[in-house]
Amino acid sequence: MFSRAAIPCILVALLCAATAPAQSRTADASPQLTADTLPQLLQRAVTEFGGGRFAPAADAFGAIERDFGREPQWTGGTLPRKVLPLRGYAELRAGRSSDASRSFDEFLQRFPDEAGQRSFVLYASALALMGEGRNDDAEKRFAEFIADFGGTAQAALAQGQRAELLFKLGRDAEGHTVLADVAANAPSSLLRTQARLRALQRAIEVSDAPRTRELLLGSPWAVDTMPELGMQAPDFNLPDTDGKRVSLSDFEGAPALLVMFICNHCPYVKHVRHTLAKLCREYQERGVAIVGINANDATAYPDDGPENMKKEKRATGYTFPYLYDEHQKIAKAYRAACTPDFFLFDRDRTLVYRGQMDDSRPGNNVPVTGRDLRAALDAVLAGKPVPEDQRPSMGCNIKWKAGNAPDYFGG
Repeated sequence: MFSRAAIPCILVALLCAATAPAQSRTADASPQLTADTLPQLLQRAVTEFGGGRFAPAADAFGAIERDFGREPQWTGGTLPRKVLPLRGYAELRAGRSSDASRSFDEFLQRFPDEAGQRSFVLYASALALMGEGRNDDAEKRFAEFIADFGGTAQAALAQGQRAELLFKLGRDAEGHTVLADVAANAPSSLLRTQARLRALQRAIEVSDAPRTRELLLGSPWAVDTMPELGMQAPDFNLPDTDGKRVSLSDFEGAPALLVMFICNHCPYVKHVRHTLAKLCREYQERGVAIVGINANDATAYPDDGPENMKKEKRATGYTFPYLYDEHQKIAKAYRAACTPDFFLFDRDRTLVYRGQMDDSRPGNNVPVTGRDLRAALDAVLAGKPVPEDQRPSMGCNIKWKAGNAPDYFGG
């Protein structure tokens, strides 16, 4: 899968290609760009891409084909083999899903046997098709990825995406078959558990009582991927919705710290958010430091982007910092798995509780009270031990970026 670590390798290859003899632009190039040679355009694209400025990077990569598409480096395949995946990714991250689909399709048509980048292109292409609303085509593209790269952690994540599309398309039986395969055969227990959780959530959503009972009671639930109690709180430095940076050190002296991984779109978070906001206000008044962190991939799930986080904070009345973990490093450090996911640390910032808010779930008619989380908070504030028999949180899996799933998803 195309990971962050792979990006510099491709950029180096582009720079190597740029060492070919410099060529001027064609006479009909736009005036503001007439001075650019092919190496200069490549350098600009690489610089913008490496800096996360995806819209100008996509424009620069597009200008390469527009102005040098008749040159041997392009017609011979050397440049498009390296440029098209990067251009497509830049277009995808810039919100230009249709352009990204065209770039990825061009790559797959021209280089059907290119094994090195095929996994990334297939997965990212499916995300681009989702962005266009072409769910049938996206489902087929994920199926193609799974067929080529089955047995890997990324294939299991692709199966999860495919199941979501099947549910949207009204093909629930197929979606449950896909999730059952992940639950039985994924390479990590966390992936297997997440697949079973999503199947349960769907069964509840559509009031499928027999399937709900089978998923809940048919076999034991594995929770061995939960972080160990006693873990020290990992440091963080992330932007709030107003742009202000918030760090772990900002909460020194607080008798307890509650770190919550939440988001905007997940039905499990929506189910508890107003009660959660009230609970947090209550315990903040008692001195507890509280932060919410959203680590979802906002490209694939725009509802979870920073602008929508601002709206969510206003709508719910959250009084705690709501931070954006764009690169998902903090979610990995805390071993967060789903939304919502709760991590409670004592005065010494030692983990004493990681688990559910309460037993309420969308559709199960159990009132949202925050019972489990309240009991843990009360124990910490009273200087008493928190019972170690803790039930894991249940929710939507964190939406990892393509190629960025954590190690604990893979083994």
